[in-house]
Amino acid sequence: RELFSAGDAVTVSGCTRHPENNKTPIIREIGGDGHELRFYENVFELDTGADEKPRDYTEPGTVTIARTLPDMDFICVNDNRLWGCKGDHIYCSKLGDPRNFNVFDGLGTDSFQVDAGSAGDFTACASFLGYPCFFKADRICKMYGDLPSNFQLMGSATLGVAPGSHGSLAVAGETLFYLSPAGMVSWSGGIPSPIGACFGEQRFSEGMAGSDGLKYYISMKDQDGRCHLFVYDSQRGTWHREDETQVAGWACLGGTLYMLKENGEIWRVSGDVSEHEAAEGPVPWHVEFNDFTEGSLDAKGYGKLLIRMELEAGSRAWVELKYDSEDRWRRVFTELTAVRKRTFLLPVIPRRADHCRLRLAGTGGCVVYSIAREFYGGSENKTVRL
Repeated sequence: RELFSAGDAVTVSGCTRHPENNKTPIIREIGGDGHELRFYENVFELDTGADEKPRDYTEPGTVTIARTLPDMDFICVNDNRLWGCKGDHIYCSKLGDPRNFNVFDGLGTDSFQVDAGSAGDFTACASFLGYPCFFKADRICKMYGDLPSNFQLMGSATLGVAPGSHGSLAVAGETLFYLSPAGMVSWSGGIPSPIGACFGEQRFSEGMAGSDGLKYYISMKDQDGRCHLFVYDSQRGTWHREDETQVAGWACLGGTLYMLKENGEIWRVSGDVSEHEAAEGPVPWHVEFNDFTEGSLDAKGYGKLLIRMELEAGSRAWVELKYDSEDRWRRVFTELTAVRKRTFLLPVIPRRADHCRLRLAGTGGCVVYSIAREFYGGSENKTVRL
């Protein structure tokens, strides 16, 4: 009784006297204190006597009875069913019973199987917006319906999940994000939208992602095999690089996101630090802005910068400039350490340039509220290089 239950579909194998009894019938009752499995009449072939009436018989060898599961590469849970896929085939468990994938009684609780009938193998699956969704590298398939009798698979040729990045699927801000063969995309149920323009021509692989509900975290490798941990803010539409952490898995429990690092360490990504946990130390950071051209093709000179910002206690920050795409950064000021919110006036050594780039860097917590710069115009041939 502990091994099987009434309603289980079991696979019978090892029958040699009547090989036709090697099949997958459904258990209807369990009796004899758990030692008898009862099936519908005429499920099995029996011996017949001279009167051609069926008689019990004993198989000479070993007969195996097992409740088997299909071999699946990717699985997800949707509407109290376990869904999975392998190759071009999709499997669905019996309603409320993830142990049974071979129950076909003609009922609404039955298992379900289907071939997608499209080229290529599935690379991932996920439950999204109430539907089980299955992904290939160049195709997304969505299963409609609520009963095996009306299940219908609909597919569209579009950016799917890159092979090896099945772990990149995660929902943040009611949007599904994942790593496609063309880069990072967001999907709301229609056509996927690319969101990786900031990465340029760089391509990533082996994405492993998690979400706290609003922010999307993904660890992935670049073309040189180096690992990067990125964060996408679904509210602001911005990407940030955290560090080179390689993540083996993510889990969200009670609204708190945890990550399992490749070295076996477990880190809590969101939420408050408890008395049993140690907070991460001050984190080095920097933010680099795009070129400032001030909308003019002429040279221009900068006289000062004004930055309104607030630093946590013990934090520090500094400001650097780069002119005309030169190789090195020039520090504008020594260090900024004020705790309260205030505006810093930073004088800049005047020099003319076609364009200028700004970088803020520091260690520890910092909030930047606004940045203003003072410049004066010049002519197109007054750029000075030092």
